[in-house]
Amino acid sequence: MTSIKEGTQVLSKTSRLKTLHEKLRQTADELAWLVKSDTRCCGISQAQVPVLINIGNNAAATLSALSEAFPADTSTLSRTVENLVTAGLVIRQSGKDDRRSVSLSLSSAGKKLVAMIEENSFAFLESVFSRIPKTRRD
Repeated sequence: MTSIKEGTQVLSKTSRLKTLHEKLRQTADELAWLVKSDTRCCGISQAQVPVLINIGNNAAATLSALSEAFPADTSTLSRTVENLVTAGLVIRQSGKDDRRSVSLSLSSAGKKLVAMIEENSFAFLESVFSRIPKTRRD
């Protein structure tokens, strides 16, 4: 069994992996809570957040591009986008040359919401990062 000495304790590889697994699970839970709490007041679901952010980060956002980015079927993504359009967060625009081509972009309200979500997420990550000793931040 592989082990390393940490302080006065000797931790086995399995023990270190279990600790890492628990910390990653805890971080994932905290991030999920953050997303949920950030969007609770805004009328959108946790599932809509990554779609909204993807549209904001992708100048050529289309339903087809979203289908490639997310492991959901097209009908689910279509409903998600429709709900974001209805909420006034996303603008759907038909192509000038090909009306079958539809581009997606954020409305001003969508941009404000994404900025708020990212600001809160960055603040949370900074608080997590600040807990890591400076000598172990690389």
